[in-house]
Amino acid sequence: MNKKVLYVDDEDINLMIFSRLFEKDFVVQTYNSPKKALQFLKENKVDLILTDQQMPIMLGTEMLDSIAQLFPVERPKIAIVSGYNKNSEITDALNKKLADTFISKPWEYDSLKSTLIQLMND
Repeated sequence: MNKKVLYVDDEDINLMIFSRLFEKDFVVQTYNSPKKALQFLKENKVDLILTDQQMPIMLGTEMLDSIAQLFPVERPKIAIVSGYNKNSEITDALNKKLADTFISKPWEYDSLKSTLIQLMND
């Protein structure tokens, strides 16, 4: 499968684990900085974006606003990931269709893979 997945998380260990687990399933690009990820998106097409919610420089939901501006018509599928319960910012982003789904941390490989494939096939 040549689907391209971008994962943004400020914790490098999460990026490393995701990359190692999914490198055979997808073309994986990771960033620990939302700003660098947004720059990457200005120049590259991806099929799916996963973004952590709790990041120090920019919340995942704030990044979703910037992604919506980058892709006003047709945007990649987006999942927001958090180790915390779904909060009002995440619920609001889902209601506004800025994200397609919420994924709770810690995630399990088979379940996450199934979710990602389903998202990209919708």
